[in-house]
Amino acid sequence: MKDMPNRLTSKNSIDRKIIILAVSVALCLLVVFYAVSLFNQYSPMSLNAIPKRQADVFIGQTEVTADIADTDASREKGLGGRTGLAENEGMLFEFQTPDYYGFWMKDMSFSIDMIWFDANWTVVGIQEDVLPSTYPQVFKPQAPALYVLEVPSGFTLLHNIKIGDSGKILSESTK
Repeated sequence: MKDMPNRLTSKNSIDRKIIILAVSVALCLLVVFYAVSLFNQYSPMSLNAIPKRQADVFIGQTEVTADIADTDASREKGLGGRTGLAENEGMLFEFQTPDYYGFWMKDMSFSIDMIWFDANWTVVGIQEDVLPSTYPQVFKPQAPALYVLEVPSGFTLLHNIKIGDSGKILSESTK
């Protein structure tokens, strides 16, 4: 019977150690989850950290709602991986300086028209009905461009868009 208090004391000591260990592990897990959530929130690799900008672009007599690609990563991805565009939908590529920016159909599953604009929003290049099968061919404008608008195939023909026509951004928003 004399050993009984020692066993109880030893058991209490073990119980305390287990509780301390469990609390320590829980705190470590909380710190890890918090760090991961911060990384996902602020990392450039996180899609959730990048708000998507949209613009309403007016060209010809038509308004197009376009997602804006204004980073190297978003410009490289472009419309790749998407299944299509609605009639007045598109993607607007914005650059910092005018140049002969080339575009291809990597990872595309539908045809598009490409419209290049200079800094004054004048159409300086058009490529109609570009098929996915043209990849890896690169399409470029006839003059330096600052913006490129990709729209559904047949858009330029349907709306009679020509080199020299004007366009403009009506509004921008973040979604």
